[in-house]
Amino acid sequence: MKISPKIRILALSLVLLSSSITALIAFWGHTTMIANLQTEALERNTNNQINHLELAIREISHDIKLLAGLPLLREIGDLYETAPQSPILDQDLSHLREIFRETLEAMPNYSQIRLIGKKDSGKEIIRLDRIGTSIEEIQESDLRQKGHRDYFLDTPRAMSTKPYFSKIDLNREDNFIEVPHRPTLRVSLPVFDSSDQFFGIVIININFRPFFEKLFEKILDRYQIFLTDDQGNYLIQPDSTRTFGFDLGEDYRAQNDFPELGDFFDSPRTQITFRLDAFSTAAGDLIHFQKFQPFENSRTLALGSAAYFDDIAQTSASINLQVISLVALLIAIASLFAFLISTKLVRPIQRISRASKELKKGKIQLKLPTDRDDEIGDLARAFSDMRESITRNEDDLIAANHKLSEANKDLKHFSHISSHELREPLHRIAGIINLLKFEETPAAQKELLRDAENECVRAIQQIADFRAFSRIGEDTLLRETVDMEAMVKKILENFTSELDRRNIKIRMDPLPSHSAYPNLIYVLYRNLVENALKYSKGERIVLYFTAETTETETIFGLKNTGSSIPPEKRDSIFDLFTRLDKNRPGTGTGLTICKRIVERHSGRIWAESTENSTHIRYTLEKKNHANTESDQ
Repeated sequence: MKISPKIRILALSLVLLSSSITALIAFWGHTTMIANLQTEALERNTNNQINHLELAIREISHDIKLLAGLPLLREIGDLYETAPQSPILDQDLSHLREIFRETLEAMPNYSQIRLIGKKDSGKEIIRLDRIGTSIEEIQESDLRQKGHRDYFLDTPRAMSTKPYFSKIDLNREDNFIEVPHRPTLRVSLPVFDSSDQFFGIVIININFRPFFEKLFEKILDRYQIFLTDDQGNYLIQPDSTRTFGFDLGEDYRAQNDFPELGDFFDSPRTQITFRLDAFSTAAGDLIHFQKFQPFENSRTLALGSAAYFDDIAQTSASINLQVISLVALLIAIASLFAFLISTKLVRPIQRISRASKELKKGKIQLKLPTDRDDEIGDLARAFSDMRESITRNEDDLIAANHKLSEANKDLKHFSHISSHELREPLHRIAGIINLLKFEETPAAQKELLRDAENECVRAIQQIADFRAFSRIGEDTLLRETVDMEAMVKKILENFTSELDRRNIKIRMDPLPSHSAYPNLIYVLYRNLVENALKYSKGERIVLYFTAETTETETIFGLKNTGSSIPPEKRDSIFDLFTRLDKNRPGTGTGLTICKRIVERHSGRIWAESTENSTHIRYTLEKKNHANTESDQ
């Protein structure tokens, strides 16, 4: 990618990044603020609900104190012990019944008021019940003994005591739970005769669910209210069938529905707030539980509130939409500004880029921003100087190439003449030596004549090899896709007799086809085979044609057993006229020609060797060329 679009992309990326970070910070800040406000509102509302409930409990406490403090009760206490059949007692009891009735009529959530004496196992003296919408006095024959009940036994017997509040549980009659269930809170105080002797208790039963719902009727459309005891057992919750599990033999506890409450009831923490998940049994977004002690006997309850914040969520969504719209507008404006600035910045760079392209085409007269005093101006001036330097160097190179071309022509002519002039005398000398061999001469001289003839033949072959070596690269060649495996098999046909005579084994990797110059590849493999056959010795000779393909290139090679190259000679064997064994035939040009052919392909060649093997490996140019491509 060019630098101009990179600069534009970078500028736009910075704009988008900064705008996105700004938007995320704004969104996170707004969301956090809304969440904090929701939590604070829920905690404040729960605290208000607790205050409201505690106020209602204090009113109940006031009512029981008012009833227990009636002077009439002292007179009843005196007569109840000493003159139970007294008409005055009947009159006092009748008067007390009217007071109880008036209290029940004034307090619709009071379900029962009783006077229970200590005589006769705590038998009820007066009992008024609310049955439906009416208030009924229970006849003496239906009055029950309550001395065994917890609320009678636990009511303190001392004067000036605080009211006793029972546990909130399901009301029982004759030791059976009433049906339908009626959650009941009982509050009582002891009563005394004129001599301050305890003779019984006054007790009010509160129908707790209507009492509770009446207190919170104005907020139940937005909040779900939960009330538990100090163990987490539900006393009040939206599903009334899942309350008072401790009375019904069921495990209806808040921590079963809200795992976050796990150890809350056993810990010293007084409050906890958490968000409701999608599978919660409670409706709403947020829930808060808070412990409190509404009764004067220090018993702990926990009030929970689950709140809906749909209106706040809608307002928050509207604000978020406005923020997103504003950020989108800012991004558009900033992107346009960044595009204009980046365009201004890259324009001189584009001019330099166009100038380089024009220079590549050979156009010299180019206008560059050399008058700028910044880095781009420095680059333009450097480019201008480079252009002038290229022009001068190009002129020098043209002149040098012309001189080199003339020199090559002279060298080629000299090579042709010298090779011809050298071969002719050598051929004549060889002919004379051949004639002398037929003359009667001593055996020692015949041996010298054979050596002289061999040296003439070797010299003629060296001249021919040198001529072949110098001609590599002269002609125009075309690259083709060469079937390397077929090429090797074709070359091996020329050596069949020697391979069979020496019982040489041939092994071959799968040789991939490759773009190359077919004629040169033929000469390359022929020379490699000749070199391997010439220097290998011993039995069980193997010629192994190798090929290894990597991510970047294919490495071909020929490995033979029966020969070895010393480490210090593995580079010099490719030099012209280099022979490792002077006693073997050859001119020392075979591997040099191989190296020249590989370099013509822009490849590389090297030797690897062990004590009993030699591996000549080479690479060809990996880039594929079209069949029409030529190489000079």
